[in-house]
Amino acid sequence: MKNNSYEKGSSNIIVALAVVLVFIGIAVYATQGGNSAKNSNANTKSSAPTSGESAKQVAPDFSLDKLGGGTITLAEYRGRKPVVLDFWTTWC
Repeated sequence: MKNNSYEKGSSNIIVALAVVLVFIGIAVYATQGGNSAKNSNANTKSSAPTSGESAKQVAPDFSLDKLGGGTITLAEYRGRKPVVLDFWTTWC
């Protein structure tokens, strides 16, 4: 009788260990980002600008309504200090 309960316990441990190993494998794959995709694109030039290139680009002009009335445009700040735009949503 003890032998039968020991076999059930050891099979539960094996199943639990397999589940843990699968989760570890998924976590490693997710953190590595799938190296095969990185290797296939290693010899192609990226069309996305690097951080230095994107800093040289001028943002398109746009206008927004002020809280107190009137409008404001991005062009009003051209030539002054750098402008930082923070886009966010209220449901985050």
